[in-house]
Amino acid sequence: MGVISFSEANCKNCYACVRACPVQSIKIKNEQAIIMEERCIACGLCLKACPKNVKKIETELEKVKQFIKSGQSVVVSLAPTAFGVFKNQGHKLVAALKKLGVSHVEETVVGAEVVTQVYETYQHFHLDKCYITSCCASVNLLIEKHYPKVIPHLIPVITPLMAHARMLKLKYGQDVKVVFVGPCLAKKIEGEEEESISAVLTIQELKQWFNEAGIKLNELEEVPLDDGLVSQRTYPMVGGMSKCFNEKDKKIEIVSVDGIRDCIEVIEGIERGEFKNIFFEMSACHHSCLGGPAIGEECENIFNRKMRIKDYARQTQPLHEMSEGGRLPLINLNRVFKNQYSPIIQPSEKEIELILNNIGKYSAMDELNCGSCGYPTCRQKAIAVYNHMAEPTMCLPYMKHKAETYSHVIFDVTPSIILVVDKSLTIIDFNPAAERFFEVKKDQAIDLPVSIFLDEAPFSSVIESKSDLLGHRLSLNENKTIVIQSIIWIEQQEVMLCILHDMTSEMAHELKMQHLKINAIDMAQQVINKQMIVAQEIASLLGETTAETKVTLTRLKRLIQEDEGGLL
Repeated sequence: MGVISFSEANCKNCYACVRACPVQSIKIKNEQAIIMEERCIACGLCLKACPKNVKKIETELEKVKQFIKSGQSVVVSLAPTAFGVFKNQGHKLVAALKKLGVSHVEETVVGAEVVTQVYETYQHFHLDKCYITSCCASVNLLIEKHYPKVIPHLIPVITPLMAHARMLKLKYGQDVKVVFVGPCLAKKIEGEEEESISAVLTIQELKQWFNEAGIKLNELEEVPLDDGLVSQRTYPMVGGMSKCFNEKDKKIEIVSVDGIRDCIEVIEGIERGEFKNIFFEMSACHHSCLGGPAIGEECENIFNRKMRIKDYARQTQPLHEMSEGGRLPLINLNRVFKNQYSPIIQPSEKEIELILNNIGKYSAMDELNCGSCGYPTCRQKAIAVYNHMAEPTMCLPYMKHKAETYSHVIFDVTPSIILVVDKSLTIIDFNPAAERFFEVKKDQAIDLPVSIFLDEAPFSSVIESKSDLLGHRLSLNENKTIVIQSIIWIEQQEVMLCILHDMTSEMAHELKMQHLKINAIDMAQQVINKQMIVAQEIASLLGETTAETKVTLTRLKRLIQEDEGGLL
């Protein structure tokens, strides 16, 4: 199961998560951040870095609720960090959990007791060897997945949570559901691997559960833990585990390392053989578990949390204290770490060069190594592209240069006259079309008042109104040139972009076409007039002919009638 994922809808290609990830476990595909589970160590740095709140953490809260709803016995292993997170109400957590239906609540440090006893034996060894504690699940994943050569230095002991979970099963029965509550995301992966752990909740999820159930800690009475250890309550602090050691007759130096990048630096040093006879207490989180990634964004600062943990350890009474031999015989503490290394394919120098060339990098001078893509160097980014972990377009300088190149091409090639004018009505840019039109070179025009070339009144109006002036018709060069002027206000830079489109030839063509139309109309009118005259003349002739015909026919009729009358 993947612990962390990102919402596709809101991922905006800022690459903040890629930059934050210390082990390059995030790839960008189709402009979407994707966690590569085979590389992820669940340190949670990507979640803290994401500015768009697109992070998603797999939750088992509903699963735990179902345990309780179905009548199963739920026992909580509570990380001591929780007592430093809930302001002054940490001592009410047991009451709140039991109100939710949990049957028993114990501190995870009960399991730390037996683990500490095993660790303590290593400080008496003198084998010119370095040792790394295996308490931190994220550090364990880091070594297994990225530095498998260092596995022999990792103490082969289960984590305090694993130990406590096994102890809870022995104490309350194999059928109980053991649920861990703490600040760690990597514990969710650990919970999948350890069969004695039924579910893992973060402190953030616990807060959510309280809110959903309407539980307010300040309204509850304090209820004691079912088991806990005062001496082990500093475990979540830097160096907290080694403070529990009896350092008498130790033969090895104990060094605390917190923060994943410092851990990586030390692990790489161990891999190179730089250290000898040192016992490293490692925690992936800065400030150890008190700085865990799943505490909640609204939590108070780290120093308040430290003070609360110290106060809690001082003020509470021990339920029992660590005894000689502890509980070592009860459970199996051994652990075998696995090589989970997933190598990145190393391209040839020629292949790297080709990828770099495709993003405009042809020499070492072009490799800016700015880190905006999330990778520390351009070459590492090229290797990521080769392994389909990154996209060429993630290079910000390249994309900026590409966009500027397109802009410059448009600015230089367009036939429109373009001037850029600042608030003081001074020219700050001048394109080649403007040079040709005004017959002035760019370097001569820069810093000149715009009034030398154009009326400054429209520019002043735009500055005052902060609104664009579009499609204004002007006559220039003593009315020999006609242009359409648009002045665009650019708010961010507080400058004006003046675009002049020379309409002289278009207007001349339009005027010529208008004359042709008028001439055509005149010619048509003349033809119509002539046709009217011809029609009138024809009508006149037809009238005369018709009249003569009528007279002739009348005479003929009369003669015929007279002849017929004589015969009768």
